[in-house]
Amino acid sequence: MLKRRTASPQGQGTDAAADMALMQNFTADMFSIDSNEQVQVPQVNFNMQQPLQSDPNVPPWNPTNTRGNDAIFIMDDFNNSPSPVSNYSPSSMNSSKASPSGSKSPMSIPIRKVKVGKVEKKKKAEQSGKFVIVTPNSISAHAGRENPFECFEAMNRTSQRGRKGPLANATKENALQVRRQGACFCCHSRKVKCDLERPCKSCKKLMVQVPQVVCWQFSDFVTILFPVYIRGHLESKEMAKFTKENIAGFHIQGVEQVCSVELFSGPRFSTVLAIQAKFFTPTNAEVQNHWQLHNLGQNKVELRANKAANLGIDLEKSAERDNLRKRTKRYIQDLLNEPEFVAQVTDSITSTYLPAKLLRIVKEYADETESLMVKRALSIYCMHYIMTRQLCLTQQTTDSLRSVGMIEQGPNYVTPRVLARQIKSIVDELMHREVQSLFELFNRSLKPKSRREWAPCTAAFLVLCLFMEAVETAADTFVLAQNEINMRNCARPEYERSLALNTCAEVENMPFKQFAYQFHQVYQTHSKEANSKGFNPVLDSSFAEKGELDGPAVRFSAQLRELLFGDSWQELQFLAATDMIPNTSTHPFPMDPQTLYTGRLVARFLISFQDERSIFEDLV
Repeated sequence: MLKRRTASPQGQGTDAAADMALMQNFTADMFSIDSNEQVQVPQVNFNMQQPLQSDPNVPPWNPTNTRGNDAIFIMDDFNNSPSPVSNYSPSSMNSSKASPSGSKSPMSIPIRKVKVGKVEKKKKAEQSGKFVIVTPNSISAHAGRENPFECFEAMNRTSQRGRKGPLANATKENALQVRRQGACFCCHSRKVKCDLERPCKSCKKLMVQVPQVVCWQFSDFVTILFPVYIRGHLESKEMAKFTKENIAGFHIQGVEQVCSVELFSGPRFSTVLAIQAKFFTPTNAEVQNHWQLHNLGQNKVELRANKAANLGIDLEKSAERDNLRKRTKRYIQDLLNEPEFVAQVTDSITSTYLPAKLLRIVKEYADETESLMVKRALSIYCMHYIMTRQLCLTQQTTDSLRSVGMIEQGPNYVTPRVLARQIKSIVDELMHREVQSLFELFNRSLKPKSRREWAPCTAAFLVLCLFMEAVETAADTFVLAQNEINMRNCARPEYERSLALNTCAEVENMPFKQFAYQFHQVYQTHSKEANSKGFNPVLDSSFAEKGELDGPAVRFSAQLRELLFGDSWQELQFLAATDMIPNTSTHPFPMDPQTLYTGRLVARFLISFQDERSIFEDLV
């Protein structure tokens, strides 16, 4: 057993000699050495075909398993060897591997791996601790040139897109100003470049085709919908001036008297606004009188002066102002939930039933979907109703104050002039913010051109059309009533009626026409291309069958379709006619201006789903 395990030194020498002879024959066949001691490398075809293996159980190819691969072999770099003949031994194959101790020789010979048709040289390991310092100076030094730090992205990028090089300072400043000012709605919805000019270059090109188009932003509409001559007296400075000129103090004979009062905005409303108010001492008799406009029917109104209760709130105290704002917000939300909301806000409209029909349709859609945009539009219309109606003391409050002698005997409906103006100043502030928020929602919802947003945008804009009609009515009524009061007081009229008529023209030309036109452009209501179909759910019910609208939107569009083709179509045609009842008289009092404006804009918008020309032209 011992002899079998241990080979004799003589046997080992014989084997070594045989191996050396075999290696020399291999070297002589593969390499020939000339007289100059240079190694000649023959031309070897490495593109050899690997034999096909017929065994079905062959394991998958593994690039790391090079031992058993006949097409790959490892050899030393003969050019780096100092001797003309390279000595090959089995230990040379293991010399390329790292030693167990992990130490490397400083004069390590690079190893070449020869694969089929490819020779790879093993890369040296990078030095540890090598790093790059990036500073603002180094970044600016490479501005306009290829970024050396984007090595991986540069390899994958076949062509450079976008801006090449830094922007000029003038271009940077112009781009910054455009971002601050914001793009116009046309460029914003079309996702094209806008500039600082008004109209911008894109809108100028569009005006060649449609001359009525105006370059606008939603912020341009706010100043038109809130005329200064109507709401100027409700600003904080004017309110402070009014209080200082007409109120000596919130006390009676030096004693502060606080009382709880309830106010309401209409007989059909059960919701009341409960407030802790104070009695004040007036400085003149003017603040104790309150003019009220009564609708007599048959397109006529009457202006009456009634006694007002000396009630108010000290708004100089921030706590009382914040408390009034919270109560007013809650009062508005409660009015929207009233079952008779639509009937009450349209009770004075006797010339047409279209606003009541539309408000019921939109209110039903808002209650079913809880759409923030639609509810915000309804709250704006509700607040404008509060602004144009008298805030009266409830019968219970009136009886209790009369019993203690705080108010005089008079008509059933008593109004606190100062307290009502203070409340309306809060409502005007809230309405101004709600309109701005609604425009922001429009801006975000219309840009993606999502068909899911069609129904809430349409419903909100229909209510906004009713609000614009109410603004026109309020502007004309305000001018006529104020001039009538001045004439009764033997004074010159304060305003010219042309001021109100110009306001109505601005409301119609800017917010209504421009938004209605862009609305149809965004949703392609009337597609002019032969290979594309417009999106018009009011006329085409197939969109509901395709599932592009949800259930409430389907019912909403069906109700609008019924207005267009049902019993109301003649009324729509009549209301959409422009200047059907022209009245440019300087003082047409006691005419009710409401009949001149109510239903016109909303009718034209509905008809625009049939013919877009109804926005800018008279089709009747």
